[in-house]
Amino acid sequence: MAEITIMVYDYYFVANCWAISFIRAIEAIFNIGKRLDEQRSFSIQHLANNVKIRKYELEDTSTLADFVDQNGILEEGECLYTGTRRPCDHDNLKI
Repeated sequence: MAEITIMVYDYYFVANCWAISFIRAIEAIFNIGKRLDEQRSFSIQHLANNVKIRKYELEDTSTLADFVDQNGILEEGECLYTGTRRPCDHDNLKI
């Protein structure tokens, strides 16, 4: 049987749990019914870098929804997880 576990992320001192949960839900919906070699992973870091948050939480869910509607979601390889909040150094391309 193929190994299907994924990496466990260290939040460090940044409140990224909302981004991790959101991306994992999107991946589950996107990948359901697909063979392992057809599945895709999406960037948690891109959301963490760009969606406005309060100190330890999302400002509100409409902020996340607006960002995704306007910018889409990047694949993991386009914006790798670092566990920090920093400006992205790439274009915001839609998938």
